Amino acid sequence: MDIEILTIEDPIEKSGYAEKILRRLPEWFGNEKGLTDYIKGVRELPFLLQWTVMTAVLDFFQ
Repeated sequence: MDIEILTIEDPIEKSGYAEKILRRLPEWFGNEKGLTDYIKGVRELPFLLQWTVMTAVLDFFQ
């Protein structure tokens, strides 16, 4: 399986990827206000995305 690390520059894309991943982890990110604050906050931060050839998001780093 080939993996790519992509730099995401667009703030809306950053928030979208973060939300997609974090909503799948309710045990860690179950506080809605905290979750939405974090999703908005990543717009201003450096954002790296680990991507597979199958186009499945695996992880993100900020």
